[in-house]
This record gives sequence, structure tokens and C-alpha cells, in this order.
Amino acid sequence: MYKDYNLRFFTYWTAGDGTKRGCYNLDCPGFVLADGANIHPGHSLWPLSDINLGMRYITLRIKKDEATGDWSLYREDKGGPIGGMTLVGWWPKTLFNGLVDSGNEIEWTGSVFYPSDETPPTMGSQLFPKMLEGGAAHFYDCYGFTTTGSIYEYDYQPYPVVTKPECYNVSLWYDTGKPGYKHFFYGGRCPDPEPPSV
Repeated sequence: MYKDYNLRFFTYWTAGDGTKRGCYNLDCPGFVLADGANIHPGHSLWPLSDINLGMRYITLRIKKDEATGDWSLYREDKGGPIGGMTLVGWWPKTLFNGLVDSGNEIEWTGSVFYPSDETPPTMGSQLFPKMLEGGAAHFYDCYGFTTTGSIYEYDYQPYPVVTKPECYNVSLWYDTGKPGYKHFFYGGRCPDPEPPSV
């Protein structure tokens, strides 16, 4: 898609069963980029985390705009004028059928794409989830909101989906100690010199 090896922030939207329509980033009418956005779909992320130099991160939030019904994407780690956030853009409510009132599923995903005749690229830091804070990539402070806008604090056990376990894997969920917040580790490389375990 990008013809390079850069780590990128990307979006993808779909409707219905996921086979009818949708696209990546801004490749078709759908996601609307906001004026003044400090990141955009397809944006190359730099600098990257380094085991010796420290972790880099971005903090994102998706929430329904109660006034318009659109689903808005915000970036938090750079601050901003909207409650400490900056509006990146939104998915208009007209794109969707089942998200008119609320969503019933959240996914946090790591993905790699490559031609079938090439060696699969690394995912995350290329270290497996068993490394945990020793260098594995992670999603931290994952949580959802209730329909009233408060953090969903009830216990939940998300289920992992791994499509190429000989190369990549995902850890169990860990409690961050804050109500509703969880985190997990993911990543790997292929060919794998030793079988990944979590």
C-alpha cells in the first residue's frame, strides 16, 4: 500500500458484514479529516520506541458525537483545545447502519500486510508478547464508554484472534489497576526461531 517499511497510523472503515464497502485512510469518501488535525490516516509515525531509549506512544479516543451522531476520532497525547484532545476527524453516521445509537464491540488490532511471495514483516517491536515490559509492543489503558459517557468499569474478558500463530501472537489481558482499564502485549516475527508462547 505504501511501498515502504515505515510504521504508520491507518484507519479502515466498513459497513454491514465487512464485505460490502469501505476503504483505508482517505482512499474513498468516508472518513472526514478535521482542520488542524495533528495526525492523519496514513501518517508515518516517528520516532519509534526503542528498548534502550524509551517508549513512544500515541493516545487515541473514538466517541460518538451526541449532537451530530457522527463517530469522532481524537488524539490525546499531544494535547489540544477539546478537553485536552485534538479532533483528528470523523466517520459520518450515514456510513453505518448499526452504529446509530451505540457500538457493541471494540477491537484493538495489530496487522501486517505483504505479498504472498515475500517474507512476512515483523509486527510491533518484533519481540513476542512473552517479553511483556521487556520490549514487546502493547496497547495500554484500553477501555470503553457506556452510553452515558462514563468509563465502562464492569469486568470483561476480551478474546484474542491470531491468524498466523507461527509468526505472531498476543498476550492475556492485564489489569492496570484503574477501573475499566486493561492492557495487552502483541507482536512477533517470521520465520520464528523459537515457538512463541504467552
